[in-house]
Amino acid sequence: MNKELFFKSQGVTYERISKTKAKKLYKQGKTICIAPVNANMYYVLCDLYTYINKNDLKSKYGYTSHFDTLINEYTFHICNNELGTYLKYFVNKSDLKDIQ
Repeated sequence: MNKELFFKSQGVTYERISKTKAKKLYKQGKTICIAPVNANMYYVLCDLYTYINKNDLKSKYGYTSHFDTLINEYTFHICNNELGTYLKYFVNKSDLKDIQ
């Protein structure tokens, strides 16, 4: 896995993490950013990434989905030969301190 940083306009820095760490942080209620592995995170015309948070799913839709189910659904609908066949995971650097 390549070390990769992703900067948002609000001054928030996201760091790339492994799927295992992403799953742990998701279970703790942290927000995880997911994107296809070959996606350019700064592409202007459309965002190829999305944020998942267990607590937001419960408040918006009335249910929480398992991490693996969300990842499988997103991979099926978004990933392809051009964007990559698997996902990369990012988390806010401040949330990363919680599991290290």
